[in-house]
Amino acid sequence: MTDEAQDAWLQEDAPLAHERALMRRGYRPWYASIDVVRPSLADVTRPDDLTLRPLAELGTERTLALLGRVLHDTRHRRYQARPATAVLARLTALADGDTAAWSAILRDEVAIGLVLPRPASQTLALVGLVPEARGQGLGREAHRLGLWLLAQAGADRYRDATDIRNTPMLRTFQRNGCRPTGMTRWYRRQEV
Repeated sequence: MTDEAQDAWLQEDAPLAHERALMRRGYRPWYASIDVVRPSLADVTRPDDLTLRPLAELGTERTLALLGRVLHDTRHRRYQARPATAVLARLTALADGDTAAWSAILRDEVAIGLVLPRPASQTLALVGLVPEARGQGLGREAHRLGLWLLAQAGADRYRDATDIRNTPMLRTFQRNGCRPTGMTRWYRRQEV
């Protein structure tokens, strides 16, 4: 087997026959995510205590080092145990070149996280904090900063998802005005 995997997903209301078809093709249940939406970004304000530095200013080496720290002990199943280079390549491909607003999040001029907005998709490719910045209420502010960046880029609403076991992110969504809209079941098949 290789490290390459293929992912598939089904919405919670998908017929059972669809899941059976995936299973026959070698896919196995991987995780479930809660889908959320924030219908309007008009009232989002920028947090006062966080600043941004474009990733273009950091350079590739420092960006990868910061991403590696953000991914350390992540609760996001899609990025667990993946090298920062692979994650950044995947996120960049998904962004279709729209990475101008991707930024490091700074507090007191120290990089504490990343926010990677995707305005055309009205979502955040990633928002995350380094381990030492977690558990201090900064996740809510970092997420709000991402919502503000989306609004500044012309997005009028926000949609996203997270693993159902990622309770800190679920609380952040709720505190920043997002409401759940459904659940998606993810499946994975290893390439042989």
